[in-house]
Amino acid sequence: ISHIALKKIGNSAIFKGLPNCTFDVNDKDCLIIHAKDIGIENLQTNDIVKLIDSKQFEWLGRFDNAIETGGIKVLPEKIEEKLGTLIANRFFISSLPDKRLNDNLILLIEGEKTNLEIADLAMFLSKYETPKEIHFLKEFQETNTGKFSRKLTIENFIQNN
Repeated sequence: ISHIALKKIGNSAIFKGLPNCTFDVNDKDCLIIHAKDIGIENLQTNDIVKLIDSKQFEWLGRFDNAIETGGIKVLPEKIEEKLGTLIANRFFISSLPDKRLNDNLILLIEGEKTNLEIADLAMFLSKYETPKEIHFLKEFQETNTGKFSRKLTIENFIQNN
């Protein structure tokens, strides 16, 4: 099942279910899809959402990308959304293991080093969302479809540093 809801292009963050699709969330706030017309009932996803009602939700991020830092769960996608207008190159938020915080947020940017500083980011982010480090990589690892792979890129970064 690939299309269960639509949202307006632009500033709207609210997805509205297609006809005969309804939604719930599980105890981790992950979306559950019900689409009886096509035989789908209780399909659990890894999409963390804020459920507005049984027909509408706000997408917040992916459960498998969530990072726990200092006892707070942060969603990289929400941080990336806030930084989208500040950074021209491809980038993403990830983490490195930290004994004290569990994970330290980092920002990985594809391309040559710029004068971007953590203080520049902190003006737009909460203290829990602000990366502790910025790293510039020559290029990100990509999937077969040309999208960058968070997993492969961070694995490669760790292996080479």
